[in-house]
Amino acid sequence: MTAPLKESARQQDIKQLHSELWNRLQEKDEEFAENFLKACLEDLAYNAEESPRSNLLSKALGLLKERGFWIAVAIGIVCPLGLTFFFLWAALIVE
Repeated sequence: MTAPLKESARQQDIKQLHSELWNRLQEKDEEFAENFLKACLEDLAYNAEESPRSNLLSKALGLLKERGFWIAVAIGIVCPLGLTFFFLWAALIVE
């Protein structure tokens, strides 16, 4: 693990980045700047979590909200049922 920022040799470089970010944010809309800073703080809080279990849980719950996941689940259910139905239908036709 790397050293904390307060002990870093590149502390001044990062302070300059902070100043540049602050100057650019001052040119933006107040609502945008506030939302941007809140998102940055949320990212910091998310990355600071030490429990990999909570990360896994949040990723799993995030997966449930995605449309592609539910499409894959539907295909996984419909295809075997459809193939079974087709096989039984074909077997009855052949007899």
